[in-house]
Amino acid sequence: MVYKYCLVNFFLLVLFFTNICKAQNATDRDHIKKRSNLEELRKLQERFNENNNRLQKKAKTLGYKTKVYENGVAKMTLETIINGVPFYSSDDNLKAATSSKVDRIWNGGDSGLNLTGKDVIIGHWENSGLPLTSHVEFEGRVIHKESLSSSSHATHTAGTMIAKGLDTEARGMASEAKIHARNTENDEAEMASFAADGGILSNHSYGQSASSSLSTKYYGHYSESASEWDEIAYNAPYYLICKSAGNNRDNGYNVRDNGYDILLKKATAKNILVVGAVKDIAEYSGPQSVQQTDFSSYGPTDDFRIKPDLMANGHRVYSTNNGGNNSYDDKSGTSMATPVVTGTVALLQQLYHQKNNSYMKSATVKALLINSANELGEHPGPDFANGWGLLNAEEAATQITENENTSLILEEMIEDGASFTRSIEVDDELALSITLAWTDVPGTPISTDILEEDQSDRMLVNDLDIRITGNGEEYKPWTFQSTSSFTNGATKGDNFRDNVEKIEVPDIEPGTYTVSVTHKNNLEEDEQDFSLVINGVSEGSLSTGNLNSFLGKIKIYPNPSNGLVNIKIIDSSITLEKVEVYDVKGSMILKTKTYTDKEDVLRLPNAGIYFVKIVTKTKIFHQKIIVQ
Repeated sequence: MVYKYCLVNFFLLVLFFTNICKAQNATDRDHIKKRSNLEELRKLQERFNENNNRLQKKAKTLGYKTKVYENGVAKMTLETIINGVPFYSSDDNLKAATSSKVDRIWNGGDSGLNLTGKDVIIGHWENSGLPLTSHVEFEGRVIHKESLSSSSHATHTAGTMIAKGLDTEARGMASEAKIHARNTENDEAEMASFAADGGILSNHSYGQSASSSLSTKYYGHYSESASEWDEIAYNAPYYLICKSAGNNRDNGYNVRDNGYDILLKKATAKNILVVGAVKDIAEYSGPQSVQQTDFSSYGPTDDFRIKPDLMANGHRVYSTNNGGNNSYDDKSGTSMATPVVTGTVALLQQLYHQKNNSYMKSATVKALLINSANELGEHPGPDFANGWGLLNAEEAATQITENENTSLILEEMIEDGASFTRSIEVDDELALSITLAWTDVPGTPISTDILEEDQSDRMLVNDLDIRITGNGEEYKPWTFQSTSSFTNGATKGDNFRDNVEKIEVPDIEPGTYTVSVTHKNNLEEDEQDFSLVINGVSEGSLSTGNLNSFLGKIKIYPNPSNGLVNIKIIDSSITLEKVEVYDVKGSMILKTKTYTDKEDVLRLPNAGIYFVKIVTKTKIFHQKIIVQ
């Protein structure tokens, strides 16, 4: 058979690359842009700008303020007007880093990774103002993208992400990252523009304000704005939006659900990372060592999806303040927990880029964070108070550094009617955990005109499923039943609500297992990209090696060649899953999904250096090819 050229989403290799590009340079941005739907992002930007203009005019006509000030500081921003009622959004470090083990992987940490987030640009949207650019901790790394005065809240969240650490207690997670700061007034249009320019990460520590006058039918509702954020993320697959869960649990709202079901609007989106807040943890020793804050908003969404996604320290976080260039302050809130996660993602993206010469897709980041999270709550598995658990930066970094050894990070695509399988070997030394995540097609919100209390229409569009089979067993992911109490533990079964699925088997029998990804019904747009993170496989069973170590079993020849390269299977026991070819820039130029013949021909287009990646059921091999 002849391999055909195709542009598909990638899983890059760099074992033979001698020049690692700096993070988020022009090449990186171009790579991300080519894999984003720029035309759709442009249309979204135009649509959101028009929506914002209409909102401003409507507010003026109805006599509503677009911003509400307190002591000269903006506290709330008009988000929407529904049935004539205005809805406003409001603002929702060494200790914070220690709680999530970020201090282990940053510069000078015990891991030796010395990550700083250098050259990663974080989009930073704030409700009440912008960070104080002249603060000594920022060193010119905060850039205002619009004119607005500084605020305490914005300066604090910026410091949690990127403060240099001149005051060691206030060191940010990613001390060499940069921030592009904006106000929330037209955030959707600006987010679409940021993503279209190759942006990969943003922080949003704000959300709709709850009040005693707000109808309880809005809590947990997948709103129009949630769908819009999902739409941005869907068209920009490398762009991760980190959003605070909200601080509404101790305000006495939605009393009927005892503090649960209190997420509002954008915090119900599928394709973003929603962050809740716990108190400081000196050393994690199990779920009992972690205390919830009184304020962090609980899920679920109305369709019983697992939200929030992740927890981090958001209680009395010490960070920068705008009172002066050397000013610091303590603050609490999910606003403070979210930049802990955002800054950590900058470090993990830097690490992944060092190893792979590319960035992770947003779904890959979500799968990695969830797969590596520490258990929280009274019951095993996820829950609606703590999501998938406590951020564990050190474990997430380990799963990157151990990729293709004891862990595996995959970015793949499933077509309508097809399935994906992968064989793994496990032993009795490591607990097995596998997380599947995908950036789903935006859901269709239920109109607020007909919305009923806790209306549970499913917002998941493309429903993927993960299973592990082997040794006569089938293992299923965590899920919740809509008939369950909010406080009940998760069960294992068919998850048809979430675009994240996780399987945990702490006591799996040693042996060979098959990981399968399938789908229900028809896939929108006939295909769905997905990410898979596996941890706990037998050491070396997924090892990457040069093809020379496989002499006598697989042969690639001639090398150098004139553009025609033969792949010959010598050992009949070997089953090839796919072959991929990359150019020196790391772009995939050729791929096969199945490989059944004993000998095939690669047709490489031009003279140059290429890298062939051969994936078998148990191993991955690379070979450098020269075309003359």
